[in-house]
Amino acid sequence: MRRSLLPLVALCALLQISYGRQYYFRRVKRQAYPPNPAPFKPRVEDYNLPPFYQPNPGRDASSLSPIFPFHSEFNNGLDINPGNRITVDGNLNVPILGWGIWDYKGGIKAGRPNTRVGFGSLNAPTNVLGITGDTIATLAQDGTFQQSRQSVPSIPVSVLPGNFVPVRCRPPLCNPFVHNLAFGVDVEPGDDYLFDGGFDFPIPLAPAGVGVRFPMSGAVNVGTDPLLITYGHGMGPVEPPGFKANKARREEEEEERKRKIFTN
Repeated sequence: MRRSLLPLVALCALLQISYGRQYYFRRVKRQAYPPNPAPFKPRVEDYNLPPFYQPNPGRDASSLSPIFPFHSEFNNGLDINPGNRITVDGNLNVPILGWGIWDYKGGIKAGRPNTRVGFGSLNAPTNVLGITGDTIATLAQDGTFQQSRQSVPSIPVSVLPGNFVPVRCRPPLCNPFVHNLAFGVDVEPGDDYLFDGGFDFPIPLAPAGVGVRFPMSGAVNVGTDPLLITYGHGMGPVEPPGFKANKARREEEEEERKRKIFTN
């Protein structure tokens, strides 16, 4: 009877070992350090430049209507990885009978940081879309438009390097009769020394997985501060480009109409 049970016991042990291996590797993959990203993350902001420069925070490129049409901005970013850093990331899962999985996570980074350069400029007023003064006057006299605009919070027209926000306005436009010029330059030469590390592991205190975790991490960055240059000025009142041209064109059309009437 016992001999007949031996194959069954061996099969159960084999299945248990196979299941334990699958569970073990599944735990290793799930608890990667750093954590594995989600398979899908909705993109909220489309105006992102390297390395972590967001000139238009909170906005995406899904709308066809331009915000702040009287402003022109130019932003760019550059991020260069020197490729000489030492990076070690890993984890270790050890099953403990009667307690659970003892998982250790740790990592270390040491070396030179990236060389990064950011530049941004903002200029107003511009009138690339050819908006006329009559359009501005109509919007200014529209009570519904003004009431809807007051319910919208003001947002930065553009965030320049160094977190420099020269102008904040309520969409969809700023005051077109004020001239603004601003730019910012942020340069990190990458001559610092970076050390970033940490580890995290549990300390068993009682059966059934009861315990506390011991996380420890820190970072040291030694070197010079980044070079930062910002400049901005505002002047007013000014007239956006094209307003005089439209006014002169209307006057010429009116004079031409009167001349035709008198001629006939």
